[in-house]
Amino acid sequence: MALLPPPGNLLSFAAPALPPELTATLAASDAPLLMLPVRLETRFFAQPDGATQELRVRVYPDQIHIDSHEPALSQDEFLWGQHFWQQIWRAGRDEAGERLAWQQLCDRFDAHRAAWIARALSPTNIADWPSAPIPADKPLPAEPKLTAAAMLKDPTGGSWQRAPLARAMPQRWIAVATARGALVGYALGAPVDREPAVGPDPQDKTEATPDQPAIDEGMRWMVDFNDAEKHGMALRLKVATAVAQQGIDALVVFGVSSLDPAAASAAIASLLDAHHYTDGLGFLRVGTPTNNSTEAPSGWSSQDPLHARSFGIECRAPALPTGSNADVLARALGFDANLTQATLRTLWDAALIEQIDAKQMAAALWPATWGYYLLNLIGVEGTGLTLEAIEWARQHFIANVRAFGPLPTMRVGRQLYGFLPVTPFGGDPAKITDARERWLATTLKTLSDRL
Repeated sequence: MALLPPPGNLLSFAAPALPPELTATLAASDAPLLMLPVRLETRFFAQPDGATQELRVRVYPDQIHIDSHEPALSQDEFLWGQHFWQQIWRAGRDEAGERLAWQQLCDRFDAHRAAWIARALSPTNIADWPSAPIPADKPLPAEPKLTAAAMLKDPTGGSWQRAPLARAMPQRWIAVATARGALVGYALGAPVDREPAVGPDPQDKTEATPDQPAIDEGMRWMVDFNDAEKHGMALRLKVATAVAQQGIDALVVFGVSSLDPAAASAAIASLLDAHHYTDGLGFLRVGTPTNNSTEAPSGWSSQDPLHARSFGIECRAPALPTGSNADVLARALGFDANLTQATLRTLWDAALIEQIDAKQMAAALWPATWGYYLLNLIGVEGTGLTLEAIEWARQHFIANVRAFGPLPTMRVGRQLYGFLPVTPFGGDPAKITDARERWLATTLKTLSDRL
């Protein structure tokens, strides 16, 4: 097909009017949104009229969405977990004895699964935990009363009982395409009517026909566009051919879940737990190399001789100080104290106080950076700058400015995720009472508008 000559004004065509769905409020403005990434695949299809192109968009969940955790225990896992807690009880808070019990459990299962078994069966009578070792030939003063953990419904089916699913999906996906600052296309997906399967279902015994791919019905959406569209995981946008040929500047696909804040926090905690006990979850120190290079390897390794590293974080996790990685992330995600302890305390580097270190570094560097610039290169004579304004800037810098961001980075499996808090410059800066805060908001809004 011959290319159409580019129009004199690419955006001279009639831009589509916004439907009510795109102008409707998706979520209350006083509730924060946690925006998780997804992966998009796109392809243009020519239309019979020649004037438009159909842009097909497939939405695939990212690593953090995927839950392959099997909470129910097998009989073997239950017996080994029971043995683990009895050994912990006999160790009587002696580290060497606890370490040996942990090694035995991890040698039978991997460290992630061992951690889940230990948590699922965690005794309810911690107050009866002996304070001194109990010899093997002596009876325990009190047996550990294990939590009634869920057991596999089909013990003969093995440890793999269900397909991995994509959790925390929105009600529906909305796609918006823009070019040269104007809206050029949009689409509203069908409701996401289920948690999409992202792997095979071991319970599905259906035989594939010769003309069909050998996948079960739950996974069909991953290879069949029409099936994905039916279940809300694919969309079609109509775009003018001239625009398609010149190129789209941005394609944004987004969606919102209607869970209330407390339920949403619990859902995110459950998703983090699922990764913790399968492919791994932890915090990443500032400055950690994320890739292998000729100079040095990446900062992550699966090697853990004698399970010493996992023992330190799963069995001997320190208390979480105020300002720790776990503390600041928990407050950002709306976790209460119990949820924080259950989900974040036993993660790698959860107790690091990097934000406090960064605050202290900001205070130390102020005299040699902004402090020197404002006081010596600008000065207070005839500039309108005052010592009080400089002190306000210093306090603001120390309290808020972080070179690496105000929230920690997490490792989900082998994928890294940074948490970046953002807020729109909404409202009228003139209504801000404090003159210095009003000046800062006005300046930032002006700079944003000029980008």
